[in-house]
Amino acid sequence: MAPYADLKLEFVDNPEILDLVSLSILAAVGIVAGFLNTVAGGGSMLSLPALIFLGIPSTVANGTNRIAIIAQALPATIVFFRRGFRHFSLSASLALTLIPGSIIGAYLGTNMDDDIFNKLVAFVLALTSISMVFKDRKPKRLQLQEGFSSTLSRPVLIHTLIFFLGFYGGFIHIGIGFLIMFILNKMGGLNLMQTNMHKVIIVVPYSLVSLLIFWTETSVMWQAGLSLAVGNMLGGWVGAHVTLKDGGKFIVPLYQVTIITIIGSLLLR
Repeated sequence: MAPYADLKLEFVDNPEILDLVSLSILAAVGIVAGFLNTVAGGGSMLSLPALIFLGIPSTVANGTNRIAIIAQALPATIVFFRRGFRHFSLSASLALTLIPGSIIGAYLGTNMDDDIFNKLVAFVLALTSISMVFKDRKPKRLQLQEGFSSTLSRPVLIHTLIFFLGFYGGFIHIGIGFLIMFILNKMGGLNLMQTNMHKVIIVVPYSLVSLLIFWTETSVMWQAGLSLAVGNMLGGWVGAHVTLKDGGKFIVPLYQVTIITIIGSLLLR
């Protein structure tokens, strides 16, 4: 029997497990997390600890957090599409490539050890941050008037890396936005505008699969997840508009500041 299988009935039978203040806190955290997830990544480093702080078991919180991840991507995707930023075939191939590994990762994630994976995430993010520091420092101006190139460099390698990344996404998800940005932007040659567009889209299918696995294997607290989701949708909508402002030139410094903050919080925890 799954370790938290009995929690599903407890949450349903006790609708007052989270009061209005707690739900409001989750909604506020969701706004910030949704904004960060859209413009850079790392929003789950806020939302997942918030769920745990409110007394939800870590494994249940890991699954519950997927509700907000899915909700946040929807308004952001609409904004990108309305502004003409879309490449359905590439988004679809990347999304489908994430799913197989995410199934295995999600099953293992129902029994994950938080301490080990916090250190692992910190290590991966540190490598990503260092690579950005020593990469070409010339500013990348993402001019909207230059059109939307759909060319992906080294597609076989990129899809292979995305395949293995699916395992991590299904397992814990935290910081996967940074890893997707690193693979698509630094290795795949897509500019930051394209990278953000694909990032918010391709996490939805595997997050749905992971959510179902966590729901059936442990439990999902829908009340908390939906509160986070409301905030994430608003934050994602704002984040998508801010990303498009001035061609997205602000993304790189925000990306650096956020990733360094997350590394510090992981190592100090």
